[in-house]
Amino acid sequence: MRRLFIFLCGCVLPLFAGADAASGVTLRLVEGTYRPGDVIELQAEMRRAEYAELSLHVPAHAQLHFVAHTREPVRYVEGEYVQRELLLLQPMNAGVFELSAITATLEHSGAVTEVPLPPVQFTVDSYAAVDASQEAAALGVN
Repeated sequence: MRRLFIFLCGCVLPLFAGADAASGVTLRLVEGTYRPGDVIELQAEMRRAEYAELSLHVPAHAQLHFVAHTREPVRYVEGEYVQRELLLLQPMNAGVFELSAITATLEHSGAVTEVPLPPVQFTVDSYAAVDASQEAAALGVN
């Protein structure tokens, strides 16, 4: 089982999500405190001993603008081929978002395999959100 890491407010919180272990594909969502218009980064990474071509497919979402979809060059690291794809998303509204039906297409020796990936969920806060914490607010520097 592969890991989906969510980075929350500078702290790392591991959350385990299933993907086909043989495929070597994992998703990583860099998450923090987001507001409408912020850019959210989603990475797919594949590590395999045998070379295969990776292609990430994320269905359109009515409340997310897909800013960019880029591929890093393939690297060979410690006996594994490493491929990454980066997807930049921009939410238009506040709320809870879920990207489901994400798939990765792997092409190896002429054979094409479609691998379903786990859904990714994140929250976009409103600008009008009220801070309900009990901690005192820091004073500004004079």
